[in-house]
Amino acid sequence: MRKLFQKSWFDIPFSELNVSISSDKLADVIFYEKFYEKFYNRYNSYEDLPKDWLLIKNEIADHISTCIDDEGSILSIGCGIGYIEKQLSKNYSSINIVAIDPGGCSSKWVKGNVKLLNGFFPNVLSGIYSSNDFNFVYASSIDYVFDDKSYINFFSSLIKFGFNDFLLTEIFVPNNNISLLFKEGLKRILSKLHLYDIGQFWGYLRSDKEHLRLLKKAGFTNFEKGRYNHGAHWIRAMR
Repeated sequence: MRKLFQKSWFDIPFSELNVSISSDKLADVIFYEKFYEKFYNRYNSYEDLPKDWLLIKNEIADHISTCIDDEGSILSIGCGIGYIEKQLSKNYSSINIVAIDPGGCSSKWVKGNVKLLNGFFPNVLSGIYSSNDFNFVYASSIDYVFDDKSYINFFSSLIKFGFNDFLLTEIFVPNNNISLLFKEGLKRILSKLHLYDIGQFWGYLRSDKEHLRLLKKAGFTNFEKGRYNHGAHWIRAMR
């Protein structure tokens, strides 16, 4: 597991946000509120977003489309601004999509046959849905926010809720190039000495082996995995 740091997102430098940047603590609710305030001032629709980002999400939506039926309901955990869900709902008008995201500030554009729930899995579903209500469940680009303990707890909560088949998608794995590792280590040291701005502590990167090890600890036993053209990986975990 390797720490990830970031200075900008969606071409928005964090220095433009009226918020404290920390190289030690993960971005909090206030950070994301300030970020999305700037985000929605800059962008008016999905079509305004960087083309490279849209291409990545389109490839992921196309992959998810191969995993689902033409009818039924699917659950998205951590939908963000909801672009993948928008693409799925456009292509499958008969599918009902329930999308979960921790805060309402990121999902202003979610529409159509996508029902947005603001909160955390599984609590936000309690008393409303059971695992039997969904034909498929996936999570895209959420792995980096978890340390190992909370990551195992998340996987365990999927099994406890009743999901025995789960797609973890848009996983970015660390580059183990020796030169790059040296540069990253040097930046960390200089940051501690206040000689370099390393950016906001953004989360963690893990290898496929690390993801699989934690999935197995949680109780998943069978796996399929692959790699997208844009470089991210995916793992389908089953019991």
